[in-house]
This record gives sequence, C-alpha cells and structure tokens, in this order.
Amino acid sequence: YETKEWTVLTQKNKAHDGIISSLCEINNKRMISSSYDKTIKVWDVSSNEDIQLLKLLTQHKDKIWKVITLTCNRFASCSDDCTVKLWNSDTYELIPIPFEKQTYPCSLLQLKRQREVLVVNCCSTKYQSLHFYQSCHPYELLGKINNVCTTYNKGLIELPNGNVAGSHSNPKCIYIVDTH
Repeated sequence: YETKEWTVLTQKNKAHDGIISSLCEINNKRMISSSYDKTIKVWDVSSNEDIQLLKLLTQHKDKIWKVITLTCNRFASCSDDCTVKLWNSDTYELIPIPFEKQTYPCSLLQLKRQREVLVVNCCSTKYQSLHFYQSCHPYELLGKINNVCTTYNKGLIELPNGNVAGSHSNPKCIYIVDTH
C-alpha cells in the first residue's frame, strides 16, 4: 500500500473554553461539539475553508460528557448537572424527557436495531445503572437496570447481535446486557 500524506483542511482554535468532550455530525453539513465549559456548539462544516459557529446552547449547568445524533431529527446530551437533554436538530429547542436527576449520566448510545431507543449510562455513589428511553414521541422511560457493576460507567457500544456492552473505570470491567 502506498502511504498518503494527509492534510489539515481547517482548524478552529479556541472552539470552546474547556476540554471538548464529544463531537457528532448532523446531515453532513453541521457538527455539534460539547465541552467541560458547559456549552454545546453547533457548527457549519459544509465548507473546507472555515468552520462557522451557528448556535451556542447554554442550558447545561455543569460539564457535558457526551452529545450524540438520534433519529427523529433529534440529538441528545448528558452532563454532570445530572441531566440528559433531548434537542430538536433544526430549531435547537429542548424536548422534555423524563430523566431521573439523582444519577450522573456519563455516556449515551442510540441502538441501531431499535432505532428509537436511547441508552443512558449512569453512575452515582450509591449505584450504577442503564436507562432505556424512547427517543421519539412519546418520550418515556422504557426500563432500567440497576447495579450493573460496582463503580463508574464509562463507555457504551451496541454489539452486532444487538446487545449492549459497557465499561467501567474501576475495577476495569466490561459487561454485556441482553437487549432482546
């Protein structure tokens, strides 16, 4: 194989005032970034020349861990302010979701096989859990699993068979949940 020299097309310095925790794209023209500075920014990335800020969202009150694109023209974010927020991708308005505020959501996943299901990985000093939400109308809690592992949840992926795999920072465990 031939080695290719890659080139940086554009760079946005000082895109956020804090660590950028997550990126996702919407319809090949917009990108969303989340940060420890408590903000979400929507960017126009349709040009290779420059990245333009389209919208600044400041509804979170603490560092934001993750932002992901969902079906039904939505995206979701989770924060250390103990909230999961659901957003309209066109208007950037908040959509109410019945999230339990006593837990710290630290990771999000939309299932591919069940495209309207949002999985929220949560942790607190008392217990760790997975919450399953309907991400399109009606927005409701479908179920949850408590005490998944013994410490803070970190990542989530959907496995090819539709099950969910998650990880924890300590005791460095991986778990698999049957979603069928």
